[in-house]
Amino acid sequence: MTKKIPNFKTLEEASYYWDTRTFAEYIEDTEPVEIEVNLKPRKLYLEIDNDLSEKLRKISQKKKRAM
Repeated sequence: MTKKIPNFKTLEEASYYWDTRTFAEYIEDTEPVEIEVNLKPRKLYLEIDNDLSEKLRKISQKKKRAM
């Protein structure tokens, strides 16, 4: 059974609604859209503990190999 997505008055109302339902029930009430995004890379430098740095490096290497 297909349900109609209601119009929400507030973001809080919409948040509560979707927190208590599954989107799968409403999929037929949707339509494809095209969006364009312009993501700019950003570097962030943080000072971290050497042990944590080593753990993160190892995780990163494992993920690179898995790709």
